[in-house]
Amino acid sequence: MIGRREIAKMAGVSTTTVTRVLSKSGSVSPKTVEKVYNVIRETGYTWNAIASNLSKNNLSNIIALLVPDMTNYYYMEMFDSMMKAARPYSMLISIYSISNMNANEVVEEIVSNRARGIVNMGLVPLTHECMRRVDLAGIKFVHGGIRDREDCDFHIDYQEAVSAAVRHLKDTGCKKIGFLFGMKQKLLHDEKIQCFRRAMEECGYKEPDIFLGSYPNVSASVFGYEQAKKLFSDATPYDALFCLNDMMAVGVMRALMDCGKRIPEDVSVIGFDNIKLGEFFKPSVSTLCGDIIEEAKAYVQYCMGDYTPGVTVKSRFICRESVRKLET
Repeated sequence: MIGRREIAKMAGVSTTTVTRVLSKSGSVSPKTVEKVYNVIRETGYTWNAIASNLSKNNLSNIIALLVPDMTNYYYMEMFDSMMKAARPYSMLISIYSISNMNANEVVEEIVSNRARGIVNMGLVPLTHECMRRVDLAGIKFVHGGIRDREDCDFHIDYQEAVSAAVRHLKDTGCKKIGFLFGMKQKLLHDEKIQCFRRAMEECGYKEPDIFLGSYPNVSASVFGYEQAKKLFSDATPYDALFCLNDMMAVGVMRALMDCGKRIPEDVSVIGFDNIKLGEFFKPSVSTLCGDIIEEAKAYVQYCMGDYTPGVTVKSRFICRESVRKLET
């Protein structure tokens, strides 16, 4: 098996020089770097950067992305965007499914692997003990979508887009609008909900109905389907529904069709996140979104210590076929 010693001998340099080239540390001439890499390419040698960092008690070249629902395409798109943002830093993104049942085990594994950072997009608050372990290990941590750490003050401003969506619904004659939130009561501080409540009040609607549930213990599409089926089987006269994400909106739309409702003639449906699949459904899903590329870049830069706090990204309302159009 080829090792650094053999690489050094074939390149005519010291083992220390090979290590410096691989770890990109120390001063090595470009000519020597090229000579070492030529031998590496010829032999097919693979350097285990993670093991090397662990042996020196350094942080690895991994950023952990924690997600609550592997069936939600938004998180796969976030993973892809973070991978692209991480390449210039020679970093890798490792994705983990997290829930109330496995949160401690997931964090334990990440800390043991000496990840460089954790981006928690899960809807699970980590315990004080988990966070203490993360902080003691020197691992950067950011809770995606929640402004709970001043040093990563990245913010998606949903208010203008949500207000535009509610105004559009009002202008198209919607009388009763609900919000399928899916999560537990304690998470109602979520900014999407706060923006929705303000927009409803601005447009003269009464306090809106917000539907809680077992998401993310069940997938977003399943919760959306079951909740909408229940609402419309009881002949509840909602003519518009907001959903926490696009996958929940897809579940809602299927339930409405099963209940004999027309979209958008009878009920308008709006999601969040702008997943790529949304525009290919029939009807296509209206949505609200920020900029996933900028968001992913901010998380990676923060984990790498290359981030300037205070970034705000405006969101937008994308009106597709699932929402009634204004009469012209």
